[in-house]
Amino acid sequence: MNLKHRLEGSICIIAVEGKLNIEHARKVRSYIDSLLNTIDFTSVVMNLQKVTTIDSLGEGVIFLSYGKLTRKKIQLVLCHPTSLLMLFNDTYIHNIIPVYETEEEAIAHCKTDP
Repeated sequence: MNLKHRLEGSICIIAVEGKLNIEHARKVRSYIDSLLNTIDFTSVVMNLQKVTTIDSLGEGVIFLSYGKLTRKKIQLVLCHPTSLLMLFNDTYIHNIIPVYETEEEAIAHCKTDP
């Protein structure tokens, strides 16, 4: 599991690579907590393009992150869900968290709906 981030203005883009599962869920949560304690941003785009596997705990981390960020008035947007689309459709995550096909669309959403 690899996590990288970069800033584009007040938008923090997190690239998630590898398995988002029970084995790595805590790492993702800690990574986001660390960012919250060190960087000032208004939105998070979580790029899932290189996620190879996601299980219920991985999805749970996304929901927990959404809740934590929302309480701090920071929006979470997901992008590149194609490999995970069936799971997202089964759980209706896209009804709660905005999901975009591309990172560019997700960033544009954050810029127009801060």
